[in-house]
Amino acid sequence: MARTSMNLLIARLRGFTSASADEMTINGIAYFSDDQLQAVLESHSTYHHRVPVYPIGEYTNGEMVYTRYPLPYYLFWAEGAGDDSAWRLTDGTGATAPAHQFNMESRQIIFDSPTDGRTYYLSATVYDLHAASADVWRQKMAHASQRVSFSVDGQAVSASDYHAHCARMVAYYDGLAGAKLVTRIRTDEVGR
Repeated sequence: MARTSMNLLIARLRGFTSASADEMTINGIAYFSDDQLQAVLESHSTYHHRVPVYPIGEYTNGEMVYTRYPLPYYLFWAEGAGDDSAWRLTDGTGATAPAHQFNMESRQIIFDSPTDGRTYYLSATVYDLHAASADVWRQKMAHASQRVSFSVDGQAVSASDYHAHCARMVAYYDGLAGAKLVTRIRTDEVGR
């Protein structure tokens, strides 16, 4: 069962990929359930521990008030807050932050009452939705490769067009996906 804190991310992934829960069946397994999409998302996840988030002040009645904390750009697709989530906001001592809401759409944390401008620390799992979308489109493309184009009574049915569309979507979302870092070790100089 997919975690409830993943509902918004799964819905967004469905929107990026036009994936329905019973889109295709392979070896008796229907694709794409919430659990399957959550597994794709988790294969493109990174856990960030104690990332500082700083407030933006607003003047209210002649004094500076701090209630809004924008998220750093790389924490855009964080798992939503919930009982089953790894998302946690703490103060400098590690104590849980006062009452607040996490708004992924506006990329900010909004406190219920002013915070006096102190820094808080966010620990969260972040997902690369674009890389996950490319993977879902790859699965669709692989399934579409079985389709054939044919012509009957002067009408052409080009099922291979869907395969080409999937390939274009893979290229599009791969282009939007975050950079991949790799460590390379020269083996030709080992032992010198």
